[in-house]
Amino acid sequence: MRPLTCLVWMVPTVLLACNPAARRGRSHEPATSTAPAAPRVCPEQDARLPAPDGFAPAFVVLHLNDIYRVGPARNGVAGGLSRVAALIQRTREEERLPVYIVHSGDFLFPSLESDRLGVERMVAALNFLHDRLQEGEPATRGELLVVPGNHEFEKKTAAPLVKALETSRFRWLGSNVKLRGDAAGVAQKVEPDALLTMGGVKVGFFALALAEGLDKAYVEKADRANYASLAHERLSALEARGAELLIGITHLEMTDDMALARTLKAEHPRLLWLAGGHDHSCMYSTSGALVTKGDSNAVRMWRLRFGRDARGAPAVQPEMLALTTEDATDEAYDTQVWKPTLAQLETLFPDFNNPIGQARVPLEAREQCVRNVETNFGNYLTDLMRAEPGAPKADIAVLNGGLLRLDDRVQGPLRGEHLERTLGFPAPVCRVRLTGDAIRRMLENSVSGGYGEGRFLQVSGLKYSFNRERPPGSRVTSVQVLGGPQGAAPLEEGRSYVVAANSFIATRDKEGRAGDGYAMLADGEQLGCGTDLKKLIQEDLQRRPRGIEPRTEGRITEEGSPPAHCPAPEAPPASSH
Repeated sequence: MRPLTCLVWMVPTVLLACNPAARRGRSHEPATSTAPAAPRVCPEQDARLPAPDGFAPAFVVLHLNDIYRVGPARNGVAGGLSRVAALIQRTREEERLPVYIVHSGDFLFPSLESDRLGVERMVAALNFLHDRLQEGEPATRGELLVVPGNHEFEKKTAAPLVKALETSRFRWLGSNVKLRGDAAGVAQKVEPDALLTMGGVKVGFFALALAEGLDKAYVEKADRANYASLAHERLSALEARGAELLIGITHLEMTDDMALARTLKAEHPRLLWLAGGHDHSCMYSTSGALVTKGDSNAVRMWRLRFGRDARGAPAVQPEMLALTTEDATDEAYDTQVWKPTLAQLETLFPDFNNPIGQARVPLEAREQCVRNVETNFGNYLTDLMRAEPGAPKADIAVLNGGLLRLDDRVQGPLRGEHLERTLGFPAPVCRVRLTGDAIRRMLENSVSGGYGEGRFLQVSGLKYSFNRERPPGSRVTSVQVLGGPQGAAPLEEGRSYVVAANSFIATRDKEGRAGDGYAMLADGEQLGCGTDLKKLIQEDLQRRPRGIEPRTEGRITEEGSPPAHCPAPEAPPASSH
């Protein structure tokens, strides 16, 4: 059995060391390091921390973010809302306190369930959790609150979001979200803040959505420069209404969350916690107010006890939980939500639960990885694209990380589900003839955005280095083309090369827009589009009954001092489904 990993916290002035007793009876040694001043990556095992001196808990909050499926992750052995539903009941029985959930955004899209079955399936999953929170004795009842993430506004039309708002029983908050146009009829469903009595404590909530995601005709545009002023306005209003403890629910980048935690904590000492989303990996910060983020699909999540310390001041006791096969699932959730959804998916995709291949090594397809660094899964796919039969032969292949929506790390049996969740829409492989100068500009576009952007390219047939500390447009420091008669050779800016790319970035849409800003690809000499990437994967897996084992090869190197975008998790547990 894995040992429990230790953490040390400062929240907000009480040093918290590791608890000698784990949630499941695991033991460990106390930590001695000081509180981190920068975001820290979560350990792989549970980390339960002791309470501040004289701590009297009043209520419990479970923290979720970025949930893209109704069922579990990692071939069924990790995460999933069925385990969260069971955790609600277990927490209620253990604590005898009100239990709440805050969801920090992104659940409608890019969910395969929403894309192919409608948003009702993901809404039904969260409605089930909300109803679970409303059950039991009055003293232990809670509710579910969400802030919309950028993917709630993914579709051009308002209809999916309107349907979700109309059918949800949980509470939506968005201090910077103002619906209009076709969504004006449900605008009142998104509240700017909330003041709840939780376990006898008056708790005020504000919520911020990612400004860049509020870019559709049915929602007013927002400016990230206004995050702090909006939050200050809502917090001041909540304090005036008698809030004793303050919480923010955010779907922002971690850098913005940390800046808010420091600024707002200084102005509003009762602010204890920012429940963050948008980043898909578990992390935390204690610089200012506590900031937490969990893994997507609840592989690792947070449970926090709130109350008062010996001085009567608001206090929090955080705990990180890794949901695995050791955690129970909720039979009613499986019967009412997951199994009916699975039946629909199996009807739509006959191979959804059938084996289609084997991964002999873990395939790295987590979003924070494919959008930031070279991955073995990205290498596998771009190698297939470069080798696609046809003329002229491709020298280089690229695909944008935003194309890959599996957001998981999979080893062992590969099923139809993995393929469908990876590519939720057609991705024919197109060939374009580009000059070396255009290829360099293509790579500059890949790395000139912020961390985690979908424009980041996975590549085949070349290797390059870049440095984000340099100005956008001049970050690529070296490029070599591979596979020639002399092996690796410097990119020649005046020479032409054939580039294979997925159609989203290789062509323009009906409105003349180039996907993810790749105008240099769309404006190159178009040589035609061929086989869809999904078919290439299926055919390759059939040719390799013993399985695939792609590796990283140093194709992409980030210079300078980049953060750990893609923390290596522990060896995965044995596959089961």
